[in-house]
Amino acid sequence: SSQTEENLIVEKLFDEELHLVFKPGFLPDRPGSIAFEEVCKLPLVLPGRRHGLRALLDAHATAAGLSLNVQLETDSFRILTNLARRGSYATILPARSIQTEINAGAVEICRIENPSPSRSLCLALPADRPITTAVRLFADELEGAVSGLAADRKSVV
Repeated sequence: SSQTEENLIVEKLFDEELHLVFKPGFLPDRPGSIAFEEVCKLPLVLPGRRHGLRALLDAHATAAGLSLNVQLETDSFRILTNLARRGSYATILPARSIQTEINAGAVEICRIENPSPSRSLCLALPADRPITTAVRLFADELEGAVSGLAADRKSVV
């Protein structure tokens, strides 16, 4: 489904659920899911306020009348994951971005509920200029690759 926004044609490719990420043992009883309200009480390391993922999480917290307990900020997913691995903090990331660490048992993930934050992966193309053959081919390749990822999504969690 495409929509036009300020001279862009935006096509949503898929939604990606965000998970609580933490060192094994960080949560006393490893839950299958955790309420967003409980996540807000945990010591978190998250991207800075200008980062899209942080803005999304802040919006969820504000809507619920809550605030996130952010102890440290960094925009690097690698640093966020490394800090969560050390055990003093949890973070919130899409599971696919840290699949290697999950598979290795370095971190665990937990579904967040009420609400379950997610972000959309979109393809944006200029609406006010012709799209070249090269750009269209690249967009088609990207859409094909993302379709494969979206189909594999359920195996991530």
